[in-house]
Amino acid sequence: MHLTANKRPVFLFLIFKMPNFINVIERDLRYGGGHEHTLLRSLANTAPEVSFRFLTSRSGDPDKMDQSSLCLPILTNSKQQKSDLSTALAADAECLSRFIRTKNADGLCKFLIPSADPYYIRLCLLLLRTIKHRARFSLRILYEGAISALSKDETSQLKAEINAKNVELLTETPSLSRRLVQAYQISVEAILLLPCALMPDDKVKFDRACNGTQVQHFKIGYLGGLRTEKGQDQLPKIVTQLAMRLKERNPDFSASVLYQTHRKRRLRVRNLRFDLKMLKASISAWRQGNPVKLVKLEATLSEAQFKEILQTVDLLLIPYNLDAYAHRGSGLIIDGVLAQKPIVATRGLGMADLLAFGSALDAASASEFAEKIIQLMQNYDQFKQHTGLARKAVLQQLTASQDYLQHFASAD
Repeated sequence: MHLTANKRPVFLFLIFKMPNFINVIERDLRYGGGHEHTLLRSLANTAPEVSFRFLTSRSGDPDKMDQSSLCLPILTNSKQQKSDLSTALAADAECLSRFIRTKNADGLCKFLIPSADPYYIRLCLLLLRTIKHRARFSLRILYEGAISALSKDETSQLKAEINAKNVELLTETPSLSRRLVQAYQISVEAILLLPCALMPDDKVKFDRACNGTQVQHFKIGYLGGLRTEKGQDQLPKIVTQLAMRLKERNPDFSASVLYQTHRKRRLRVRNLRFDLKMLKASISAWRQGNPVKLVKLEATLSEAQFKEILQTVDLLLIPYNLDAYAHRGSGLIIDGVLAQKPIVATRGLGMADLLAFGSALDAASASEFAEKIIQLMQNYDQFKQHTGLARKAVLQQLTASQDYLQHFASAD
C-alpha cells in the first residue's frame, strides 16, 4: 500500500493557536474494555489547565472515538506500519512536518507521545533530522523493549537529541527509569503517571458484603481481560489451591472470583484450553464444597460497568508475569489503589512501590497466592485501613504528573 501525504485534507491543518498547548500522538483512541486507557479524559483530568490536541491514526470506527476533544485522524495505522515500515514513516514524517509548518511558522511545536513504541521513537528521530529547533518531544516509555528494539545508531541519535533538549524521556515507574539508565545509559526526565478507568475525583465505596455472622464471603476481582502476560495460566491453579485451603483450614470463609472472558476470538484453541482449565478448577472447588465460585464477566465492559465491578469487589488478584511487568506499570494497579482495594500481586512488579503501604501482599506461586489471599481475608480490616496511604501515594504522583505537563506545555 502506497501512502501519500498530499491526499490528506488540507483543512485538518488549519489549527488556531492556543496557549499551553500539547499535541498528543496516540495510535488508537477508540474506547476499549472499560478499564483500558481512556487517554483523552485521563490527560484532561490530570492537567485541566493544559489544552491538548490529539493526532491519531486514520482507522477504527469514528463513533467509538471521543468527539469532545480535538482529534485529528491524520497518521498511518498499525496495519500500514507493519506492512511497509519505511513508507509509513516517510508519510507520517511528511504529515507532521506540514502540521508543524502550518501551526506556527516560527514557534516551537510540543509533542507528547504517551505510549512511545519503537515506531514512534523512529518517527520522532526522523522528524528531528529535518525540523531541528521547530519541535520538542516528550516520549513516555512503557516497556524496555521500546528501547532495546532500536539499533545502535538509533540509540545514539536518541541520546544526542536528549542531550540537545529536543527529546525528554518519561516512564510510568521508577523501576523502568532505573533500568533504562543502567542498561542503556539513557537519562529519564520524569515519571508520568496517568489515571485509567477511575479518576481521582470518583467516589470510593467502602461497603463489603458478608453472609451471616460466621461465614464471610469475599469477592475477588481478576479484571482487565485474560492475557498470558497478565497471568491467565495462573488463575485456574490459584482457584484450585484457594478452594483446597479454605475447605481444610478456613471453613468460615468463602469467595467468588470474578474474571473477564477472552477478547480475541482468533485464539480459539488457546481460549478453549483456558476454559477447560477453569472448568476443571470449578469442578475441583465443587468437590470441596464450593468454597470458591467462578463468575464469568463479559470480555468488553462499558466504563460504567467496569467501575461498578471494581468498586464492588473486596480485593484484587494481579498474578502478572514478571517477564512483561517487572518494570512496566499496570492500569489495574492504579485503578485498584485509587479505589482503595487490598491487592494480592506478583512479587517484584514494576509498581511494587504502590503496594508497599500495608494494603497489599505479594506472591510468586499459585499456592502462595492462595495463602496470601486467605491471610488478607483473615485480616481484611487491617489491610483495608492502609489503602488510604497507597491512594495518597498515587495522588502525589498524579500531582507531579500535572506539574510536569504544565511545565512542558509552557516551556519555550
